[in-house]
This record gives sequence, C-alpha cells and structure tokens, in this order.
Amino acid sequence: MHIISISSISAVQMDFTSDFYFRQSWRDSRLSFQPYPGIEALFVGAEVSEKIWVPDTFFANEKAAQFHMATTPNTFIRIKSNGEVFLSMSCQSKN
Repeated sequence: MHIISISSISAVQMDFTSDFYFRQSWRDSRLSFQPYPGIEALFVGAEVSEKIWVPDTFFANEKAAQFHMATTPNTFIRIKSNGEVFLSMSCQSKN
C-alpha cells in the first residue's frame, strides 16, 4: 500500500479518509508464458482482472471504499513470464 493522503479526520465520528494505491502481487502458473526476445512481461488493462484469479482482499473495520475511475478504471496489471502478477489500484477508503 502506498498512501497518497489522509484527510477528513473526525474525532467525533472516530474516522478518517485515505487515498492510496493498493498493490498486490502473486504467482499464478496458469498465466506463465515463454518470454519473447526483449519481452518478459505483459501490461494489460483492467478488464483482464475480471478474467483472471484475483485475491479477495478486504480491509477490516472499513466503513466505505471506492476505486477511482476517470474515463476508465484506474488499474495497472503486469504479468511476468513466470506467472507473477502485479496489480495496482487507486482507492479511497473511509475508516
């Protein structure tokens, strides 16, 4: 997790809002491939996250969350030839 900002701190409500990049990595051998000369990783769009296994991660005691979306989902996915997946999403959370 890479925290961008912490704001809206409320002593009365005992909560705060944070903006951050939520990053995860794992290895899925089903996604491994033979590397081509000069190409050892694939960079794919957010739509691929709906077609591959992704960890079901959650934040305990979270009150609300949203994933930032401008015109497209703000998600970065890199798949290395050995099946290592790196996923980064821009999020906002109220805790």
